Amino acid sequence: MKKSMAIIFTVLITIFFNNTFLAQDIIIKKDGTEESFLSLNPRIENRFGTNINILGPTVLLSFSIDYFVTPDINIETGLGIMGYFGGIKYHLFGNDVNKKWTPYLGI
Repeated sequence: MKKSMAIIFTVLITIFFNNTFLAQDIIIKKDGTEESFLSLNPRIENRFGTNINILGPTVLLSFSIDYFVTPDINIETGLGIMGYFGGIKYHLFGNDVNKKWTPYLGI
């Protein structure tokens, strides 16, 4: 149990102090000045998520967190009544700004 908690805390620390999480999107204009902008891609604007799963990866009830490392790649880790889980998902159309929902492949 201590090993699984250490893994979960390591993933959480990595997510919260990841350079991508703290970075800002900028545009460099032709005159050399920088201007920040908001991306319209929901996987960039809302990188971090929390979930409650019923009859999901573990028996009965589980809680999980996920984070979009890039618009295409999402990592997830969670803890349930009867165990813990983690995985990675590749969103097929993650870079498409117009897609609010994207199908994915994961392990």
